[in-house]
Amino acid sequence: MDLYTKNGTILDFGDKNIVVDNSSSTNFAYASASKTLTIKTPMLSAGNNFNTLKTTGNVNLTNGDISFIAINGNVIENTPISLSGVNVNGTIIYNTNSPDPTKITYTNCNVLSATNLGTANVVIKKLNSTVTYA
Repeated sequence: MDLYTKNGTILDFGDKNIVVDNSSSTNFAYASASKTLTIKTPMLSAGNNFNTLKTTGNVNLTNGDISFIAINGNVIENTPISLSGVNVNGTIIYNTNSPDPTKITYTNCNVLSATNLGTANVVIKKLNSTVTYA
């Protein structure tokens, strides 16, 4: 799914939470009480008119992924997966408790911070990528 905007390169969602969930029952849903926008898509990426998504809320990857996009905010992803072409000016927060180390690869990514709140070790292989704080 590619998102588009008429003006500028940044989609600014203010303080809204964004959930990427390909198993959602509707394509778009907004819950005003929790300030949560749910988008049904397997992959969220930049479009022709924007390349950055901005929020002071969280981008939660429930059952979906991101690629070739910049995120100005925090990304929550319970199960770590490999990323490609992603820039995160915030923290990627994992919450995995698998008994074995979880190995993922960041390819052409720049990430300010990555952390796991669970008990597993998350091993990040960086290919042409940087993680400032891990």
